[in-house]
Parts: sequence; structure tokens; C-alpha cells
Amino acid sequence: MNAAHPATQSHRARAGFDRARACGVRIVATAAAALAANVFAAAPVEPRAGDKATSASMHWAFQPLRAPPTSQSAKPAARKASIDELIERRLREARLTPGREADRHTLIRRVAFVLTGLPPTPAEIDAFASDKTPDAYERMVMSYLDSARYGERWGKHWLDAAGYADSNGYFAADTDRPLAYRYRDYVIRSMNRDKPFDQFIREQLAGDELAAWNPGQPATMEVIELLEATHFLRNGQDGSGESDGNPDEVARTATMRSNPRCKSSAPACSG
Repeated sequence: MNAAHPATQSHRARAGFDRARACGVRIVATAAAALAANVFAAAPVEPRAGDKATSASMHWAFQPLRAPPTSQSAKPAARKASIDELIERRLREARLTPGREADRHTLIRRVAFVLTGLPPTPAEIDAFASDKTPDAYERMVMSYLDSARYGERWGKHWLDAAGYADSNGYFAADTDRPLAYRYRDYVIRSMNRDKPFDQFIREQLAGDELAAWNPGQPATMEVIELLEATHFLRNGQDGSGESDGNPDEVARTATMRSNPRCKSSAPACSG
């Protein structure tokens, strides 16, 4: 991948974001593993002589998007999608041949476990196995994407990354967070609604500002959801309000550093 000149770097990064911003969290979640496999396998971008770009601007995440090259299979009729072409290319490099196509009973089990974490019901297996229409597979996949269990399965990945917990997790001051579940449910709802990813991020970082709500005012369901989203900023370990002073506790700065909002170079989090 060629490095963009610093003068156009931010513009291209913004353009790439604009192309992807409408993607829902459903797409982002299910594509994360494939994306990571591709971007980390790419060669590092080296700055050109004379460039003043910082190491951050040369990070893979800020490079312009581009379509990967497709393979030129001797049997194009055997290919069904672009992802198959990429897999086929890697198989040839390893001197391997594709395995045989999974039967329908195996296929629906794989899809169900990946998307919902649960096995398909006997009725779902029978329905898919007997469905001879051309779009049977696509409709089967969509049925699991539309399942409430999908948000529970894939929301867990975001909750893990955000540091979600039902207690403060602060040494001896590990008190309960009785309303933390409302943030968990917000994440699950967002996954199931396929909420635009940029909106999902904004709500968690600044939901209280977006709500523009003041104590004493009536709160609509929309306002409540925005306030629940900002629990993201409260996910870090925090016993600062209930510390019993035992010697095992660390300085309060450790509390701040464990908070997801401070995992950056922001000056407010450096002290």
C-alpha cells in the first residue's frame, strides 16, 4: 500500500470514514475478524523522504481503502463470491485444494453457532434442508441476523472491549453496579437494530450532550437510551468513592487509566 502525502492524508482518511460511516454495527461486528486478518497481514507503510507525517498518521487505520486483488482461477464457475477468490488464492499458495462443500445440516449449524452462539432447532434444520430455492442460504443467514440472540452473541464482544462489569472490581471495594445492566441492554439493542456505527460511538462518548437533558425535566425513551449509552465512560474499575484504604489498593490514577475514555494521549488523562 502506498503512503499518501501528509497534505492529503487526513482528507483520504475522512473520505474512507464517510464511505463506511453508514455501516451498521452488525456489519462491523461480523466483519471484524476478516478485516483484522487482512490489515495486519499487509506490509507496513513507510513514510517517504521529506514527509513530516507522524507515526499515527501512517497507521493502517488511516490509510485509504482499496479493494484487494482477485484471483484468476482456472475454474471461475467454481467461485461463488469474492471471499472465495481470496481463500482460493491462499490455498494455491499453500498447495492445497478446497474441501468439499458442507452439507446443509452442517452449514446451518455453523451459521447458527457463529451468529447466535446456539444450535439451530430441529425445525430450522428441516426447513433449510428442504428449501430448494436459489436464495435459501441467504434467507437462512438473515433469519439468524434478525434473531434477538444475535445481539446477545455479538454484543458480548463490544462489552468485553469496553470493560463492562456488574461491579466496580476495585480490590476490597468491589461493590455492585445495580444499573449497569442497562448499558449491556443498550449494546444488545444497538446490535439488533444494526445501528450506524458512527452513531453508536457518538452516543457512548457524548450521549448526555446529545440528550441535552437537565434534572427535573421529563425524559423520553430516546433521552433515557442516550444516557444509558454514556455508561461506557463508567466501565472502568472505580472504588474511589468507597475505598476502605487497604494497602492493596493502587493510586487513584490507576482508576483513571483503566477507564476506556482515558486510553489515549489526552492531556486530561496523563496526570
